[in-house]
Amino acid sequence: MTLFYRITAGLFIAFTFSACFKAPFTHVADAKLNRIDTTYHGVDADIEELINPYREGIEAEMNEVIGYSTQEYVKSRPESALGNIAADMLFSYTKNVLNEQVDLAVLNFGGLRAPLPRGPISKGKVYELMPFDNSVTILELNPEQLNQLAQHIISKGGEPIGGEGTVALGNFPEGARFYFSNFNASQKKVYRVVTSNYMADGGDNYYMFVNAIERHDLDVLLRDVFLERIKNTTSESLPLKGQVEGRIEMNPPMKVK
Repeated sequence: MTLFYRITAGLFIAFTFSACFKAPFTHVADAKLNRIDTTYHGVDADIEELINPYREGIEAEMNEVIGYSTQEYVKSRPESALGNIAADMLFSYTKNVLNEQVDLAVLNFGGLRAPLPRGPISKGKVYELMPFDNSVTILELNPEQLNQLAQHIISKGGEPIGGEGTVALGNFPEGARFYFSNFNASQKKVYRVVTSNYMADGGDNYYMFVNAIERHDLDVLLRDVFLERIKNTTSESLPLKGQVEGRIEMNPPMKVK
């Protein structure tokens, strides 16, 4: 067995058993450099025999079809159908599954890592879309923090946003601001925003989230939100649909009554 495969096998077995046994131990050994032969491209039968049962199980799970789409959805700025779909899934899951009242869903453009394909959507494609273990967080913002959020999204060139009814963000000469069709934003004192724990921690410079009035971390992964929404709200006869709707207007300003 080559050195490369010995190391691979050792790492595989170590990680496998470390997940089962948590007892701490201390071991002292002299370190030395071992060079790996990177020119070797063969397949070791022993390693393949060890890995195959796990590989086959994972492949079967990742290839499970959970939904359907009428077209390929890719991300773009300032707005994209993929971003709208993702934000809407987060909003609807928070409201309809978690029974939490929220006004706005916000995700970061960089967090969506792959497109969703046309036709059958497998579980693996959702893992490609959201490979990170980011979880759902609900934040309560005051009007000033909401305005800071609006300005920051515009400064970044747009981010996925969603909500109930029409939710839009316009870049006006007097400053960026949100528009909500189901309530008068200027009359509210607290806004509930659902996002990721990464953004809530200040990721991508969302500093206004760090200073939120209240923070509620939920034990739900964003990836599981997307998996549940695609599986339970789409089918071959009711495929996933999304479009660009003018949710974010950079220039010229959005016309709001």
